[in-house]
Amino acid sequence: LQPLFMIGTNGKLKDPVISLLNSAFNFDDNVMRQSYWIHYKAAKSGQMWFAITGNPTASVSGTTVYHDANDHSDAEWLGLIAHEESHRQEISKRGNFDFYVGYIGEGLRKSYKEINTEKTAYKYGADYSTSTDMMDQLLDYKSGIVMTILKNESLNESQKALQLGLVGKEFRLEKIINPNLAVCFIPSPLS
Repeated sequence: LQPLFMIGTNGKLKDPVISLLNSAFNFDDNVMRQSYWIHYKAAKSGQMWFAITGNPTASVSGTTVYHDANDHSDAEWLGLIAHEESHRQEISKRGNFDFYVGYIGEGLRKSYKEINTEKTAYKYGADYSTSTDMMDQLLDYKSGIVMTILKNESLNESQKALQLGLVGKEFRLEKIINPNLAVCFIPSPLS
C-alpha cells in the first residue's frame, strides 16, 4: 500500500528516509526508528482512532502511525511521513499525556490547522493544497535529486542513506539555516 522504498513491509521507515529527515529537518533518528506505520483497518485500535479523529489521512497514537493508504503520489507520501513524524518528534519530547491533553485543549478552542502542533507539522509537509511546505521545497531542491536517489535501484539502502544525508545537510544549510548562503562546500551526491 505504501511505497516500499520509504516504508518497509514491516511498517518501519527505511534508512534513506530516516537519514533525509534527520539531516534536513533535524528529526531524531531514534524516534523515527521506533515509528510503526500501519493501515488503520489492520488494527481495532486504528479503526477506533480514525473514528475518533474523523477519518484523517493519517493519525499518530504513541509510536504508531495509522494511515488510510489512499492513492498518494510518492511526493505526497514523503510529505505525509514528514508531517506525522513531526508529531512523533513532539510526542517524544513532551510525552503522550502532555501532547494529547494539549492537542485536545487547543482543539476545543481553535480550528484544526490552528492547533500549534498541526501548524508545525504542516510546515514540514502534507499540505496538498499548497506547494510551500519544506518537503515540497526539498523535493524540488537540485532538480528533484531526492526522488532520483530514493528510486535509484542501482544503489543499496546504505548508499541511498549516505547520499540523502548529504542532500539533507546541504538543503538545511542553504534553505533553513542560511537561505542567503552563496557557496556550498558539501560535496554533491551521485558524483
